[in-house]
Amino acid sequence: MTGYRVEESQPSIAILSGDGSAGPGFMFIKVPEPKAAKNRVHLDLGTADLRSEVARVLDLGATLVGHREEYGITWSTFTDPEGNEFCIGLHPPA
Repeated sequence: MTGYRVEESQPSIAILSGDGSAGPGFMFIKVPEPKAAKNRVHLDLGTADLRSEVARVLDLGATLVGHREEYGITWSTFTDPEGNEFCIGLHPPA
């Protein structure tokens, strides 16, 4: 999948770390405040099969915000069940 594994140190903190083949680690901290505006930072993920990945994240509970094609790049924007935005872009195999 992504090459990351989840290491949860506390119920409100999730740490994703790679196996050496993936990039940097990520830490997600759950806060009690609701989302109030557009995310200042969000994840942009890549895939060689955008159609299948869109279907997969929708099945996992994401909501499609829209599809875009700009600057020669095709991507889809989603929100997770808590309203946080993320994008998945088409990255053809090299």
